[in-house]
Amino acid sequence: MGEREQFLKEYQEQVLDTLTLPPEWSVRYTVQSCLKDGERQVYLLRDQAGQQAVLKTQPAGREDTLRQEYDLLRELHHRQIPRPLDYLEWEGGGVPGPGICRRN
Repeated sequence: MGEREQFLKEYQEQVLDTLTLPPEWSVRYTVQSCLKDGERQVYLLRDQAGQQAVLKTQPAGREDTLRQEYDLLRELHHRQIPRPLDYLEWEGGGVPGPGICRRN
């Protein structure tokens, strides 16, 4: 196995396969990649129809910032601004705290 293939295999096993989506999202989305890791995490998802979405997460206890972002995006209507799809506060698995999911 080459270096590229080894990297992709380890990335899949150590990053993507360890992420647990909330149950209601895991039936609709699969994780494609981790776009940002840190205080907030950002993941690229794909739904069953092949449409891309972005999932943002942050630690519980800081719900206000993602909730505010979600509420603000719901009020804005422009073709260049992503439309928020969902907001969820969830304490299970690999996605702690709230998240918003929106199409690219």
